[in-house]
Amino acid sequence: MPYHPEYSIITNIDFDHPDYFTSLEDVFNAFNDYAKQITKGLFVYGEDAELRKITANAPIYYYGFEAEGNDFVASNLLRSTTGSTFTVHFRGQELGQFHIPTFGRHNIMNATAVIGLLYTAGFDLNLVREHLKTFAGVKRRFTEKIVNDTVIIDDFAHHPTEIIATLDAARQKYPSKEIVAIFQPHTFTRTIALLDEFAHALNQADAVYLAQIYGSAREVDHGDVKVEDLANKINKKHQVITVENVSPLLDHDNAVYVFMGAGDIQTYEYSFERLLSNLTSNVQ
Repeated sequence: MPYHPEYSIITNIDFDHPDYFTSLEDVFNAFNDYAKQITKGLFVYGEDAELRKITANAPIYYYGFEAEGNDFVASNLLRSTTGSTFTVHFRGQELGQFHIPTFGRHNIMNATAVIGLLYTAGFDLNLVREHLKTFAGVKRRFTEKIVNDTVIIDDFAHHPTEIIATLDAARQKYPSKEIVAIFQPHTFTRTIALLDEFAHALNQADAVYLAQIYGSAREVDHGDVKVEDLANKINKKHQVITVENVSPLLDHDNAVYVFMGAGDIQTYEYSFERLLSNLTSNVQ
């Protein structure tokens, strides 16, 4: 990685991009090489076993939920439908309470990492606290819209770890609604390598709809895998749908629809939005 930052945050190390990396160890080695290029401070999630192996020339600061073994610790969590409130300690010293208007345990950790980095770099934490209160996230990470009174969430999640985090965020904000996942696997190599992990992640939803696998331009061989192979491993209500017919999604009442993927999953989302809009027109 041709980067030489003063500070950096690494949130996790998982096996991914199997069309490029050959193993988890291969991924780890890439991050470990990168870590040695950081000059002032590296902040890593201390509850990730792979990140605990990272070595660097700069000081390493661990953050997490567990007090033991972590430098920056988030505690006293209050997760609600308006966001998350938590307290951060640095090696036993309380740095104060913080609120973020985003959802999911992963966003609490992301914020804790940022707080730790900025504290170490000498920033005013009162200023950090105020800015975090208004940071609503980035595009295609839990991007919400409402069409005909129906909540639709668009997320770039295309790895099992990301899917679990996104569904956890949806349950936090909408605890009384059915969580419906619409997922498009991205790349055949990733689908083959992580088939069981994808099934486990998607089983966190109440119902699952799958789009056809979106291949990468780098993939010459699509391998021996179909989206039906993933569907067969899901134990919740599930179905494979096409972009031309998303009407099966209407079989749910009081639901939140979470569209996830890194391919053209948004075409399915737009198709569903048009269907919902046409229902409104027909009613009128």
